Amino acid sequence: MSLRSGARMQPVSTNEFAIPPGSLKAGNAGNMKAAQKKGQAVITIDDLERIRAQCSLTTDTSHNQVKTMQAKNLQQTSKDRVGKWPNTLEAVRQKREDDRIRRLEDEEVSLN
Repeated sequence: MSLRSGARMQPVSTNEFAIPPGSLKAGNAGNMKAAQKKGQAVITIDDLERIRAQCSLTTDTSHNQVKTMQAKNLQQTSKDRVGKWPNTLEAVRQKREDDRIRRLEDEEVSLN
């Protein structure tokens, strides 16, 4: 955020004795010196917006919520795809269990 980028400057008060932001006019060095004596700092609009963005949790929270929802949707899609594959460990275990149950039922029917 350099001054060369053409960013506008906005005074930001650092204490209650500072000159109000509207009273400073661009290009007036006397007011700038007075503002610095009163405890006022001048930062760029870009810096102010960055600071505000870092301080606000609602924007970050909504972004994180969107990111979390996308991850959950992707995970569910992946689980759905894997559920249809016959060569996974879970599918092999399930097939083995189904075969065992079918054999036990066949033996039980053949004994009666």
